[in-house]
Amino acid sequence: MLEQELELAKISAWANKKFRDSLKESFNDLKDVTTPYGSFLELIYHFFSATYFWLRRIGYADYTIRSAKDLTNVNNLFSQWEVIDQKLIEFVELMQSENKSATHSFKYTTSKGLELEITFHILILQLFNHGYYHRGQIAYIVRMNNKSPMPQTDSLVYFRESSQ
Repeated sequence: MLEQELELAKISAWANKKFRDSLKESFNDLKDVTTPYGSFLELIYHFFSATYFWLRRIGYADYTIRSAKDLTNVNNLFSQWEVIDQKLIEFVELMQSENKSATHSFKYTTSKGLELEITFHILILQLFNHGYYHRGQIAYIVRMNNKSPMPQTDSLVYFRESSQ
């Protein structure tokens, strides 16, 4: 049960690790580049903190994360990102251990105060697609600033690498 959702969480963590590893050298040169989310640093923070905020919305995140302004050091920023990736995997594993199904639903309140409901599967898809979207933005910004290209993080590459 929930094998697909766990696989999606693991693919995201794998892709994010590849990005972190690749960005370590060029991050300081890019951190202040303007993006639609503010600075490059703020884009990265938005990307991984969205997972945290979703987990908090549905009552899973019993911890806090530091603000973007407190994470200006690349090691601190990437360490926080890695923790969030692991927390998502742990959340899916917890759902599995509790025998929840993909259609299990969570009630949550939006930032505008609307009370809504989302199924577990749709939540995982949202987080997965959100990650692909922002990794694409990050890769584009890296390329436009003449830094080393980002690694391939398509799901097929993940499956190829995990079968070796």
